[in-house]
Amino acid sequence: MSFCYFIKVVFKNFGNLNFNDDAFLTQVAGTSFFCGASARFIWGTVQDFIGFKKVYGIIVFSLTICAFTINEIAYSRTLY
Repeated sequence: MSFCYFIKVVFKNFGNLNFNDDAFLTQVAGTSFFCGASARFIWGTVQDFIGFKKVYGIIVFSLTICAFTINEIAYSRTLY
């Protein structure tokens, strides 16, 4: 989970390396924070049905994929 906290802090500096558009980065931040807040409710609901270990495993798997592909994702406006 520490990867998420790192990205929350440095996403704008990291994004400025490839995109020099402050409005775009602000939209990315707003969308990601909204999705993160929504995921907290979804995570809790899904956890009631399939259990903590499976939900946490899915989250760890997703974060691992993001951590290993962050440099490739950063070059695409659509994926960023």
